[in-house]
Amino acid sequence: MKKHQGFICKCIVFICILSVCVKYIYQLIVPKFFMDSTWPTTSTYLGFYQMEEDTADVLFFGSSHAASFFIPQELYNNYGITSYNLGCEQQNLVTSYFWLKEALKYQHPKAVVLECYILFTYTAEEALNTAESCTRKAFDYMKWSPVKMEAVKTICRLDTQQSLSSYYFPNIRYHTRWTGLMENDFKFREMEKHYELKGYAPLLTSCGREDFQPFEVTADVTENNVEMVSLMKEYLEKITKLCRQENIPLILVKNPSTAGSIEKYYTIQKYADENGLLYIDFNEKNLYEKINYNFKTDNADDGHGNIWGGIKITNYIGRILKEQFGIEERTDLQWEETRKYYKEKTEQMKTD
Repeated sequence: MKKHQGFICKCIVFICILSVCVKYIYQLIVPKFFMDSTWPTTSTYLGFYQMEEDTADVLFFGSSHAASFFIPQELYNNYGITSYNLGCEQQNLVTSYFWLKEALKYQHPKAVVLECYILFTYTAEEALNTAESCTRKAFDYMKWSPVKMEAVKTICRLDTQQSLSSYYFPNIRYHTRWTGLMENDFKFREMEKHYELKGYAPLLTSCGREDFQPFEVTADVTENNVEMVSLMKEYLEKITKLCRQENIPLILVKNPSTAGSIEKYYTIQKYADENGLLYIDFNEKNLYEKINYNFKTDNADDGHGNIWGGIKITNYIGRILKEQFGIEERTDLQWEETRKYYKEKTEQMKTD
């Protein structure tokens, strides 16, 4: 009997040690995109879980066109509105939907803002309209729960090139990374602590384009001829339904981009009208001029805002949130404590 007990104890110890080793290997080889990356996706999602529950009054979603434009600290500094930016590069609407479901387990926002760039064709050959690598970035750091299980199952059903096993056992997906491990892979514990910008991805450069022209909305143009990607529209409808069920206002936004057009404007505006949503398109001439936007100096490239553009967009959104949706200012240490970091970061970027 004692022999059997000893054998069982050894097996338990072995399994525990093996589990610790497997977990460490997983943490080591999964790609990391911290605050020293252009798109700090890892910091965005790990940082979200470090926020105190029920403290973010606004949540932002969307692709890198959301991550580079919506600045939570700017919104707090000028309006006292607490927010978190859950956008990331090439975030398709499937990803937005499941991250919204996940976020609502921890926060009860008074508004959700969704950037609409990915509603239209981005990567036609991809089942989810965006690259598999970017989808992985968004879900690798989501905590395991029924939400993630549903998300993974859905992703693998929609994209047969992806497998359930690679999500449950990431070592399968990333086993070739051993030869390319970087410094951040070994100091991830230290890097995980930095999420001061709360999902915002600051860009410095200016695109210098002088040929950008915002479009004019005219009364005689009422037809749209650009359709949303069917899968993206399906998940936009799911997001709309979820927000309605939770009694959360959903605001649709299209940030300045050369991909903006009058046809896309009417497509989204029609959807917004049919569903009682507010749609804000900063490519529309009146609004573009109202906020004194300058594509040449305020965009980092053809579709992403730099810090100056982000400040203009964020402050306009702040006025809308305050005046139209009645979101009141509040004081919260999580945003108070990062004022200095944001100020130093922005001043450094403006002088570099």
